[in-house]
Amino acid sequence: MKGRDELARSLYAAASGQTLLVLRTFIKKTPKTPRGEIDFARRRFEGEEHA
Repeated sequence: MKGRDELARSLYAAASGQTLLVLRTFIKKTPKTPRGEIDFARRRFEGEEHA
């Protein structure tokens, strides 16, 4: 995604059916996604209940 001044990246996961969960969106500062952002999104996904 591109905002007015900066680029953003979103981490998402496919859940059941046609549900898509956006787990984390952050301002992109480097080409590589920081490990902390991935870990945060993973913890958030694991905390969700998926039917």
